[in-house]
Amino acid sequence: MLISFLEMNPGWAPFNNDIVPEKVSAAGFKVSGAFNHTMNGLYVCRERGATICVEFTLGTNTISREDVLCPTGFSSPCWLIMDNGELVFAQDYNGTLPAQNVASDAPDVVHWKRRMIDGRFETDKILKLLPNVTNGGTLLGLLDTVFLGFYTMGLFVSGYLGDRVDLRWLLCIGMWGSGISLFLLAMAHVFEIHSISYFIMVNAMFGLLQSTGWPSVVAIMGSWFGHGARGTIMGVWNCHTSIGNILGSVITAASVGAGMHKEDWPLGYAVPGVIICTAGVVVFTFLVPKPEDVGMVIEQELDSPLLDDDAVEDPVPNRGFYHTLVQALAIPGVIQFSLSLMFCKMTSYSLLYWGPYYLGSVGFTSEKSGYLCSFFDIGGMFGGMMAGFLSDRYPAAIVAFVFQIFSVPVILFYYTQTSAHGPDVTLNVALMILNGFFINAPYSLITTAVTADLGTKVKGDTKLLAFVTGLIDGTGSFGAMIQGVVVGSMSADSWANVWHFLCLAQVLSAAMISGLFYEEVKQRYM
Repeated sequence: MLISFLEMNPGWAPFNNDIVPEKVSAAGFKVSGAFNHTMNGLYVCRERGATICVEFTLGTNTISREDVLCPTGFSSPCWLIMDNGELVFAQDYNGTLPAQNVASDAPDVVHWKRRMIDGRFETDKILKLLPNVTNGGTLLGLLDTVFLGFYTMGLFVSGYLGDRVDLRWLLCIGMWGSGISLFLLAMAHVFEIHSISYFIMVNAMFGLLQSTGWPSVVAIMGSWFGHGARGTIMGVWNCHTSIGNILGSVITAASVGAGMHKEDWPLGYAVPGVIICTAGVVVFTFLVPKPEDVGMVIEQELDSPLLDDDAVEDPVPNRGFYHTLVQALAIPGVIQFSLSLMFCKMTSYSLLYWGPYYLGSVGFTSEKSGYLCSFFDIGGMFGGMMAGFLSDRYPAAIVAFVFQIFSVPVILFYYTQTSAHGPDVTLNVALMILNGFFINAPYSLITTAVTADLGTKVKGDTKLLAFVTGLIDGTGSFGAMIQGVVVGSMSADSWANVWHFLCLAQVLSAAMISGLFYEEVKQRYM
């Protein structure tokens, strides 16, 4: 429930200013959405009670907690907003003034009620009261953006290095470094570090180290498996990402809840840190990056329908990062699939990051919201396997395009049904799986089988597999990075706008490969 969360959860500075009632009360509130715009603006505390502010002012307007002025039908005391002495808004709640700063239809969220001409009071979901403090959610969003930004930049560098160094070392250094980054975040609690600069620095390092993973593992898989059945194999293999998302949520939640106090969030970082460092040791001990390392040669079957398998000439000898970039961009399909992935990732990460917030807005608890969002990944596993299977029989552009187009009505159907039926578990489970199936299918296909095939299309000694992987996934991660700002802004006003935005992203994703889709259909079926 929103109110109990505001009153009881002390949070961790600097992320707690917007949830500690005393700090919010002292700082005042920014009002927006009032039908009379002279009421909008910053209300500062003028009169304090025993522990909280009981009156905020803005010119002749006041927000105050009153006993005798509460309208008929409201409990006493209640909160009132007065415009030049005239009662305009009332709130039937006598505790610390709760900040309603996001759009929500949850039944337990306290909304202001506006006085109508006939004296009745009707719920007004447009009026917002935002605490005049640094918003904790904004700071957490900033850290997400920092992480994804450095992850995106790191992919280009890691892809370049991956074609030139031992992939086992590159992958394991990234794993161990990621584990250390998680420990450093946990140490903020141990050493009482409350500086946002510290969290930004560690997340930047974390993003760079994490970026070594995807180019390395796709390059390794591409080296071991030829074109013939690569789509199916990669589709099944890519289930590890969804399984990792699910296990990460479960393990982190269990770690946080393992202690005796609600401030045991450091375990949510430390336990995954131990796991990834241990996994790094196992990988370093047993991984064979290329079949050539053990005297094997993998035959490449050149009749796969995944892509046009005619290799292209190396247009520029490999003399550095710039010329490698030119080589990669010259491969037919790289630019189109990179841009398509950008919008695919925008949608997928929006649901991954903001799905729990949306479910909270329709009435689910935080615990249930996290649990329900895991079904998106379950659907994604089946979608990825299906897309991989189909890509061994039909061109990748056709498979990805069809999934992207069908995802649009699926997204709209999810929003209309869940917003209408509220906290219905069965409905949300079924529709989350359906969304994951259609949204993550092209995402999985592009980041695995398509990337592996594109990275092995250049004739000659130059190998671009890791670099092409980093280029495509790096472009895609740019979409993941900017979704936080866009969706965060939209969700504060209307979740309907968010879901329409996701539909647009999927349409644009399909549009990026529409030319490839048309050429494949024309060549094969016309």
